[in-house]
Amino acid sequence: MAASTYDEALRRLLAHEGGYSNHPSDPGGPTNFGITLADYRRYIKPDATAADVRAMSVEQAKAIYRKRYWDAQRCDELPAGVDYSVFDYGVNSGIGRSGKVLRRVVGLPDDTSTVTDQVLAYARVRNPQVLVAAICDERLAFLQSLKTWRVFGRGWGRRVAEVKAVSLALAGKAQGVTPSPAPVPVAGTPPWLARMNAILGLYEFPGAADNPAIVAMARACGGNIARSYKHDATPWCALAVNYCLVASGLPGDDSLWALDFARYGMRLKGAAVGAIATKTRAGGGHVFLVVGRTRDGRLVGRGGNQGDMVCDEVFDPSTITAFTWPKDYPQPTQVGFAALPVIETAPKAKREVALPPPTKLELPAKGVVPPPKAAKEIITKGVPAGGAAGGVGFWDWVVAHPWETAAIALVGTGAIGGAVYALNRWHARRQQAPMPNLVAVAA
Repeated sequence: MAASTYDEALRRLLAHEGGYSNHPSDPGGPTNFGITLADYRRYIKPDATAADVRAMSVEQAKAIYRKRYWDAQRCDELPAGVDYSVFDYGVNSGIGRSGKVLRRVVGLPDDTSTVTDQVLAYARVRNPQVLVAAICDERLAFLQSLKTWRVFGRGWGRRVAEVKAVSLALAGKAQGVTPSPAPVPVAGTPPWLARMNAILGLYEFPGAADNPAIVAMARACGGNIARSYKHDATPWCALAVNYCLVASGLPGDDSLWALDFARYGMRLKGAAVGAIATKTRAGGGHVFLVVGRTRDGRLVGRGGNQGDMVCDEVFDPSTITAFTWPKDYPQPTQVGFAALPVIETAPKAKREVALPPPTKLELPAKGVVPPPKAAKEIITKGVPAGGAAGGVGFWDWVVAHPWETAAIALVGTGAIGGAVYALNRWHARRQQAPMPNLVAVAA
């Protein structure tokens, strides 16, 4: 975005903000074109009333937006796409919050919300698409934490999604970037390995700055990982594997300790494509996903925190502690080092990665986890004449006679309650009955 495109940014914003409203759940009170009564008093008329806000002209609203939000956040000087995301966030949640979020995602302290020359300098050397994704993801998480999300959540969610999509397109256009086509899924590739493939090239930012995509992986995992992982300088090989599992619809192990994966899921007898491999190393352990073997007999592992990025490394097979596999996913049909495909390691190239959305687990058509044996026999052989068939007939009768069922249940409940009461009384009488041969003892 640039100064010449401010009108386009404002057009999109006004489409979201709409006209006059005074919703009781909106802390802004009387609002028109997204301008609150407080802002109208600050910039147009100090003693304005709700009626004045209702009568506000579009030109007045544009003037306030320009001065209060666009200029105040120096959007003319921000990279394309980042400016629109920051501008719309500031209008929706206040420039005090949007400014701090911008500072955080570029790697600066958020002790102030001011967009300084240093903020602009940091923003200009970062990939704007990564910044846009980080800003919008944080914005959505913040809105979802508000008590008013249940009232306004649907509209807020659509708005953030649209702002993110438009901002990403603007950022890519400014860089001359053509979005890559969606990767073609390779038959037989486990979904967690496919996700690791999608984040190849993700890397740590140098110095104190954090790659927001790595920190976002921790938030996506939830649980203990989300609570404890805050900076990409913390080892993240286990984080990467956990993220690939959780974002594929499978459980992770909620641990940042690599060797904990040796006890995850089910143990395999050997290596397999997609297997989770753990190994010890000086000072701790390492975990990665198996993708193949080299011609000279080494294991190719794809994982995070390998040279501070997601990439391929080669390992001595004899150093592997364990190969494990998600228990909720069909076991691999080919297990063993000799069954691995011979491959070339992927080129090591750093990429600015925006995390793809999570997916639901889709089990292959063949090899779906089977139901328990008893249930399987009923499904495949049919219901026998007695036993289970009697149960089916009983439930058919229940469905056809709801009132009679309720009456029977009421009588049954009363009978059971009476029996319990009588049993308790009998037990109490036994405990309270006089016992022979007892000798009184003075207190």
